[in-house]
Amino acid sequence: MKMTAKTKLIDLLRKILQLSLPEKTLQKIAKDKPEGSLAYKLLPRNYQYKPNFANREISLNKIRFNLDISDLIGWYLYFGFKDHSTEIIFNLCNEGDSVIDVGANIGYVSLNIAQKVGANGKIISFEPDPLNFQRLSKNLSLNNFQNIVLENKGLAQKSGELNLMVFEESNRGMNRIVPQGSTNAKSVKVNVVRLDDYLNENPLEKLNLIKIDVEGYEMNVLQGAQQTIQKFKPQLFIELDDNNLKAQGSNAQGLIKYLIDLGYSIHRSDSQETLTADYSFENCHFDIICR
Repeated sequence: MKMTAKTKLIDLLRKILQLSLPEKTLQKIAKDKPEGSLAYKLLPRNYQYKPNFANREISLNKIRFNLDISDLIGWYLYFGFKDHSTEIIFNLCNEGDSVIDVGANIGYVSLNIAQKVGANGKIISFEPDPLNFQRLSKNLSLNNFQNIVLENKGLAQKSGELNLMVFEESNRGMNRIVPQGSTNAKSVKVNVVRLDDYLNENPLEKLNLIKIDVEGYEMNVLQGAQQTIQKFKPQLFIELDDNNLKAQGSNAQGLIKYLIDLGYSIHRSDSQETLTADYSFENCHFDIICR
């Protein structure tokens, strides 16, 4: 990706900060600042850290994490930027709940949920990307949670194998299932399963929440979970990105209609605005809560 002259100049300023200030000082500058803030714009970026020298251990909310700050998510967590979405997810969880995390990445959401639901609760975390799953497993091993099950597979509308696209090496949170009919050199075969099939073999007594963030594959996940959703009627927290959904053959309006037909009331997580099928979803990008 070619950089503009402006980006090159800002990166030079970031590099000066990286070389002149201790990381602890940079963490203090960034802590609880939102994306788009001056601190967010000026802090050394994740791609300015060399992968072989980018591992950091840190405690967040009394949970230990090993983070690669050359990856965007590790960088974001290490420097402590504010993420309202994760706070909303955690507030949807209660002690004793059973939760499914679809697209667990390196485990920040999963481990925090494990802490929130406690020993009487349970979380099942699905992450198909091999490297993300390795980091997820490492982070679990640094802690003492006994209420979490890790699955190195994705969820889909039918069980089998699919290709996972490595969309950007420095931001593996953007990895996604390769759309049908397209080819991509940077991809890896991953196992996928219908949630309905998985829970037939690994039954739950209850299911309170499903969080889904899979870069446009959300509709496919929901179609493979229809029996589960009808049985438990869990709360759903879903990333809704119209362009990503269209790349996978669906769209935001179709996903909303599907959920309404299943009996859900749907709200934007940021504004609490009620969403109907008549809403203008063109190019939308926000999270939804379904109850």
